[in-house]
Amino acid sequence: MSKTKATLHVRSHPLEALVAATVGFFVGFAAVALFNVTAKTFKEAMGLDPVQVGLLVAMPNLSGSLLRIPFSAWVDTDGGRRPMLTLLGLALLGMLGLIALLLAYYPDGLTAGLYPVLLFLGFLSGCGIATFSVGISFVSYWFPQNRQGWALGTYAGVGNLAPGLFTFTQVATQPSSGSGD
Repeated sequence: MSKTKATLHVRSHPLEALVAATVGFFVGFAAVALFNVTAKTFKEAMGLDPVQVGLLVAMPNLSGSLLRIPFSAWVDTDGGRRPMLTLLGLALLGMLGLIALLLAYYPDGLTAGLYPVLLFLGFLSGCGIATFSVGISFVSYWFPQNRQGWALGTYAGVGNLAPGLFTFTQVATQPSSGSGD
């Protein structure tokens, strides 16, 4: 028997991997930020109590945190593309579901009966947070140790802009209360 040497053909470049992971994390984190900025709308329209609002806002964070470990481990076995795309697909499904729910039922059709649906959409949107650990593993693979600090800082810094931008956009588009406070 002869030994054959397996050859790995890489079809990408470190900068391409960094950009792809960063965009993925930005979009994934935006899915979670969408839930935070709409909580007040759901509270008012559905008459939610503070515990229900807290659970609604926490659901994406909970699912994203729980999914970080298995998806990061998946990167070690299969690379980052499939885990990132899976998480982004699920987060996008959660965001689109939330938008569809708002378009179909807001304001008068939002009832307490839709609360479990909101929680489920929050769970799906939370998959966007898990993209963080996938991207960390993915970006680390592509850069030598002496460049990882720069690459990971760029990845996390740009990716973490999403919640701030969503919050800023929401605050900037809300009408002023006119109370002079």
